[in-house]
Amino acid sequence: MNQKPKIIYILVILWIIIGVLFIGTAISRTLSTLDSLDIMGKSAPDKFTASIIFSYVSYTILLIIIIILSFLLAYESYIKKDLFWLIGLMLSSFLITFVINAINIIGAGIIAENLFQMFNSFEYIAYILLIFLVPCQIFLLTRPEVKVYFGKSVVQTKEREIRTFDKTITKTIECPSCGETQKIQGVLGESVEVTCKKCNKKGFHQFR
Repeated sequence: MNQKPKIIYILVILWIIIGVLFIGTAISRTLSTLDSLDIMGKSAPDKFTASIIFSYVSYTILLIIIIILSFLLAYESYIKKDLFWLIGLMLSSFLITFVINAINIIGAGIIAENLFQMFNSFEYIAYILLIFLVPCQIFLLTRPEVKVYFGKSVVQTKEREIRTFDKTITKTIECPSCGETQKIQGVLGESVEVTCKKCNKKGFHQFR
């Protein structure tokens, strides 16, 4: 019995990468704001300076929340907290706004014939990477084995049950803790949660 499906480790790594990208984005935004204030100096109107600072602070707070949630999701996913499957799906859905922003940045760069200029900013690079990372995260979170890992029931229709009935595999597995053997059933490619009848240790078995 495996303790965790391998896909969970990928999920955890992606959350860490997303957190690191937003740390870099926060640093990049801070440096950019400081440079803008330095260039304007004391000649800029107070209201204009105040609007820049307000925009920076509000956006930075959002980034900090995303960073905290990303690393928290990585940790809680690893130790298997059921609630964080839903939180992860909600955050991934919210991050789609950054994906749309990245697409707009790329489109503007193509129109202005200055596409490679955006790679001078870490913030833009992070947004572009999210185009690939966010869909991957949503895909992983909706996989049946991930749902089972987080304690979510995977609904199967009668038609699917009939279709897979003849493909059912019966295996005898051994508990790595106490050596107790038991029979389990599943279909090829399915990951099932198994509880040892003797020591109650839980794990996962992948039918190959």
